[in-house]
Amino acid sequence: MIKCTWKAAVKRGLGLPLYRALGYIPPTATVLDIGCGNHSPQQIKHLFPELYYIGVDVEEYNIDEADKIAANEFHFVGRDSFISDLRDQLNQQADLIIVSHVLEHAYEPYHLLEYLSTLLKVRGYMYLAFPAEESVAFPSRPGTLNFFDDPSHRWLPPFIEVLNRCMRLGLRPIFVRKRYRHPVLCILGAIEHVLGPIWKVLVGRRSSFFAWHLFGFESIIIVQKIN
Repeated sequence: MIKCTWKAAVKRGLGLPLYRALGYIPPTATVLDIGCGNHSPQQIKHLFPELYYIGVDVEEYNIDEADKIAANEFHFVGRDSFISDLRDQLNQQADLIIVSHVLEHAYEPYHLLEYLSTLLKVRGYMYLAFPAEESVAFPSRPGTLNFFDDPSHRWLPPFIEVLNRCMRLGLRPIFVRKRYRHPVLCILGAIEHVLGPIWKVLVGRRSSFFAWHLFGFESIIIVQKIN
């Protein structure tokens, strides 16, 4: 049974870019989610139940049995054999490919991007999110705010190069933000930042989610395959 998640509903209501991309595709479209941790299968299928959802990850990071049940397909692949395992396990193209905070962990990021473009249907969309280059100078925060807070980060994707690679693959940019900030979440991030420890006492913890928007932690690119 898919859990009802208010967080997903709020994110959709705020018009965050991922949910905007999900709105581009038909209700029964196929979504391939590369790096689908943090309960992404449940969140997406709760809001878009008719989608054919394919989840892929290298480990069970914030993934439980309900996520596996929510997904129409679920695949675990090896870190060192990511692309070859995908070739072996996937046999269909997608209307939307989600690549959220995967490139900075990938061993062959540009080869992965090239391969994923072949899995995308013509007129389909790809959503890319990765740390902004400026994040190397951000303060540290549990949950990652400074790029180096996460020891599993292998490299810092250069925004312009990723964008150029997409265009050379026939992927037309339709949403491009070098440092994405949502205005409402920026305000909450500023309040949290000013209150500091007081916020932690009141809420129970400090959220990297709000801080990401305050500082502009994410680079986000949405592209469409044109041929």
